[in-house]
Amino acid sequence: MNAKNTGKVSPSIISESLEKSMYLGLNGIPLETMPTDHTNFLFHNPTGYWSFPNQTIINSLESQYLLLYELVVTKLWGSSQAYVDAEGSINADWKDMLTDTGLNAESTLSKSDFDKILGKITDADDKKFLHKYLYTIDVFSLISNIQELSKELIYLSGDFYYILNFESEFSGLPNSNKQNFRTTKSPVANKLIGLMALIYIRLHSLLDYYTKLAYEIEKIKTSFEKYPKLASNNKLYSDKKKLKINESIGTLFEKDAFINAIESYRNELIHNSLLDDTPRIYEKYENYELVERYILLPDTDKNGRIEGYVNRKFFYSQEVKFNLILPDILRTFQARQLKTLEVLSQSA
Repeated sequence: MNAKNTGKVSPSIISESLEKSMYLGLNGIPLETMPTDHTNFLFHNPTGYWSFPNQTIINSLESQYLLLYELVVTKLWGSSQAYVDAEGSINADWKDMLTDTGLNAESTLSKSDFDKILGKITDADDKKFLHKYLYTIDVFSLISNIQELSKELIYLSGDFYYILNFESEFSGLPNSNKQNFRTTKSPVANKLIGLMALIYIRLHSLLDYYTKLAYEIEKIKTSFEKYPKLASNNKLYSDKKKLKINESIGTLFEKDAFINAIESYRNELIHNSLLDDTPRIYEKYENYELVERYILLPDTDKNGRIEGYVNRKFFYSQEVKFNLILPDILRTFQARQLKTLEVLSQSA
């Protein structure tokens, strides 16, 4: 049976893959057409966007972000119209400066220049207005950062599966080596492990950002005599104990094995870089054809913590394949993001 008859595409014969729609297999084997069964896959369209099937929750998340923006505006300005009117009263050049400086590279003003310009405002009411507007943009920035990080996770996952499906340095192996299992140690393996690390790091960054957002929503500022610091300044996920939302069921603040695993893998990757003494990909062959590629994660206990024994930290008896569980990790995380946003909106 050849690759064409099975619907599978050999990584070595892909030439114009980025110019057409692709269906990437979670097992590292690309597909010519969209699976009609319940096979999980990643879809890439020619515009450059990646998506998993059944991702309707993305739209729900976007709706919740919009509601949260409106909630912030209402709490600070009284109504959406009042904010629109306030924003419309700001000179265009000033508006660009206030929304960009200190937050992104669109503004090249230095800290001292920014301070001098703001210092020219002497009227008390104008100062209050300015400080409230600056604070509003700062809170908006927390929400938009969460949106960007959430999108980045999908893009990173897309790159991970693209490499797993299409990059192989051993496509010219003789048939004698295309039997049973092979272990691949190569630059490709290093890239995949690097992307896996970045995915876990970004997941944990979102935990930190949701903590910041929760602090701000629960302790939103009401006095603007001075430009107020965010209540969430220097707050991280470890500071969540003081939040009302902490331990709320179904949110990112419910501490369980799922969250513990994200923290455990992320901490190991941040502090020790690797989850294996050498980055490697495992390859499985049947009838001299590559049928599976995967990366293993170390064992965790029932609480989601990496199991260790004295100096030995990585055991692989559970044979957890990261590439097979990644979609479920993202879906579960998204569902908990949605619940978190709903609880914050209702409790504010």
